[in-house]
Amino acid sequence: MRTLNRYYLYIIIISVLLAKASLCFSQTLCQGILQNFLSPVCTEARWIFIPGALIGAGFYYEKHQSQDKVKSHADRKKHMKNWAKISDRVGMGVLNGSYSLLMMIYGYGSGRRYPRRSAEQMIEASLYSQFVTQSLKYSISEERPNKEDDHSFPSGHATAAFAFSSLVMLNHEWYWGLLATGAALAISYGRLELKKHYLHDVIFGATIGMSYGVGIFLNHRYYNKPYWFALAPMPDFKGAQFSMAYKF
Repeated sequence: MRTLNRYYLYIIIISVLLAKASLCFSQTLCQGILQNFLSPVCTEARWIFIPGALIGAGFYYEKHQSQDKVKSHADRKKHMKNWAKISDRVGMGVLNGSYSLLMMIYGYGSGRRYPRRSAEQMIEASLYSQFVTQSLKYSISEERPNKEDDHSFPSGHATAAFAFSSLVMLNHEWYWGLLATGAALAISYGRLELKKHYLHDVIFGATIGMSYGVGIFLNHRYYNKPYWFALAPMPDFKGAQFSMAYKF
């Protein structure tokens, strides 16, 4: 227990130092075309990204001890039972896509701008976070616990789920945020129960998703950064189109 407490103390100290160091680059890297892509470290979302990454790294190096206990507990208890398979399908970006589509329809139908902006934030956070996650998957190539393939780290399901839950919490009432967070936790736990991921995969995936959700939100709502993605119906209403814009 003393070693564990010391480990978390080190995480706090290193996180503060890295977060302060990242401020030195805010006037260079965090401007222009990279400002939204680097939002996890260029905004206050760094306080989510850096500690989460360090915690995930800590569990990776202790995976033969702590993670074996988590996996055996999830495998033995089977808390989610058949819901784990359902969460496996829902966690493949279904929540993110459904939210974006419904908010776009509601925004254009009601003429209100806020729902459309919420959808745009969800699209952007989901795309950026999945780009990072999938890039890491194919570059690191860690084998899954069930030996299915070598795309275990990090969890794409956890990334999508926490990008979704963080933006719902920031853009809507607290009870919607609570429900979204519960869904994200269930999806992430289901990945452990199905032996699709290790604990550090889920932690780092959740960190990427949450930090992009918060970072994109802060960029657009607080720092008034330009939107990159917009979704609009085709003139004949037989489809949809993406537009990409940058404000000079």
